[in-house]
Amino acid sequence: MKYFLLLLVIFSFASVSAEDFGAGETVQVYVDDSFSSSDVKLYYNYTDVVSINSIVKEISDTNILYFDLPINCSLGTYYLDYSVGNLTFVVVDSSSVMRISPVYHIFDKTKSSFYLELTSVKGDFDVVVNATNAEPRKSLVSLTEGSTKNLYIDYVDTSSFGSVQLSYENFSYNINLFPVDIEPVVNQTEDIVVNETEDVVIVPEEKVPLTFLVTNPEATISLGVNQSVVATLKVQNTFGEKLEGLSYSVTGDIVDIVSFKSEEISMEADEIIETEFLFNPNEDAFAGAYTGEIVFGNSDYEISLLVVVIISADAEETSTEGVVLGDDIIFEGQILEEKKSNTVLIVGIVLVVLMLFLIAVVVLKLRQTPEKRFNQYIEETKKKK
Repeated sequence: MKYFLLLLVIFSFASVSAEDFGAGETVQVYVDDSFSSSDVKLYYNYTDVVSINSIVKEISDTNILYFDLPINCSLGTYYLDYSVGNLTFVVVDSSSVMRISPVYHIFDKTKSSFYLELTSVKGDFDVVVNATNAEPRKSLVSLTEGSTKNLYIDYVDTSSFGSVQLSYENFSYNINLFPVDIEPVVNQTEDIVVNETEDVVIVPEEKVPLTFLVTNPEATISLGVNQSVVATLKVQNTFGEKLEGLSYSVTGDIVDIVSFKSEEISMEADEIIETEFLFNPNEDAFAGAYTGEIVFGNSDYEISLLVVVIISADAEETSTEGVVLGDDIIFEGQILEEKKSNTVLIVGIVLVVLMLFLIAVVVLKLRQTPEKRFNQYIEETKKKK
């Protein structure tokens, strides 16, 4: 799966020097000539035989050889002999080691996506994901030692070649995606079910566990600095079985400008739930672009949605008809009312002060003593005489 192992040309060379591997990683070689798994031998320091479970699959005119290195294999130089060619590579000391399954994929017209299993056999690390002719649902996968996560990838064009690039620490992998009309020839059985009566190989059907009910793989929200929007996101349990321990989380820059109800829930098969997300809840975010992902799932299954929030200093430039730019609506929601002007607050304070003043005058009049009022009456009577 390393980039340097793509389509090795071995006619003019006795051996090909490869890049480094970590102990326990998956080795993958693409070779033009045909050979079988029984022809594959791995030697440490060119002399000691290393036990491996090699798999050879033929796709079109290309043979794919792959195997997992032993986790406890010694550091140093290894020599791989596969009958029609050979190569050398070095196993180095690495704090992070990952295994991937499957090591290739053939597009299927009856499906719209597939997934790769990423397993950390050593260390905690992040895997950066890129692709051609495919759309990964996550651009970054975080693994802890011993954990396995499914990376879901959506199809773009099933009739063309593609690839998924995975990078972590100092290692890079390339998973080739083959057109739908290519059929593999299996030289060694791996993770398949065989119907002995009809002698037909049946590949287990993929189950997509969770699905966001969206019309676009990403959302772009446009707001003014003094605007908020409450948006509803729908997700469905498409696994066919009850899923438990599910919850939402948010990554990236949008963490500071979004609020939502965070709790663990369970979902029955085919159940749909709605969750509200409030963007710019305090209406005090700085102008700029905020990028992140809304993630939903549990330790076994996880999906994500890319979200871009653009906050403009000029509220008149923002759209108030929807929360997504363009025709595809992902969230359902309306922009909340803007805050009232400070002038209203000032007028209210003035009215309250004036009312208190009038009340004070009335109270003073009522508290005037009777003796004072009688003396005023006598003086007024004398003046009339």
